[in-house]
Amino acid sequence: MNNSGFNLLTLFTFFYAIFWASTLEFNSKYHPFDPVGFFSKLPGAYKIRRRFYVSVIFLDLIPVSFFALVFYLYTHFLKVDNLNWLYIIFTGISALSVFGFTRIYPAIVASDKTHKYFYNRKQLSNLPIARTKNSFIAYLISSLMYLLIPFLTISAMFLLQ
Repeated sequence: MNNSGFNLLTLFTFFYAIFWASTLEFNSKYHPFDPVGFFSKLPGAYKIRRRFYVSVIFLDLIPVSFFALVFYLYTHFLKVDNLNWLYIIFTGISALSVFGFTRIYPAIVASDKTHKYFYNRKQLSNLPIARTKNSFIAYLISSLMYLLIPFLTISAMFLLQ
């Protein structure tokens, strides 16, 4: 890989990290990681533990795996000889894909169909998504659209080579 390709990977990593941090901040209102509740012996603590496990999977493991997949695609399918503005724009747009996890996480833990498995009644009063009908489908579809972005941009860059 030449220096131009390395610069694209650096740019992608930089933006992905920033966007991932904002994703974690956005999802903090859903209390994904509650260590006090996790070790609590109160009734309903099993919902907090269930939410914690799902949070580790959807806010940590899957985004890291997704990053590794996109990084692999960049290194194995793109041979960038000359860095141009279009590649830079596509790389920045690819990093937006992490916002798919901003949407998929609430769909899984706080939507109208799933919230009862992860929250008690008191916690639900602070979750606006749980009161919206069809929020699961809306959030799931929008998250999948975000997750398709890198595949579309890498394909476009591949065709432009």
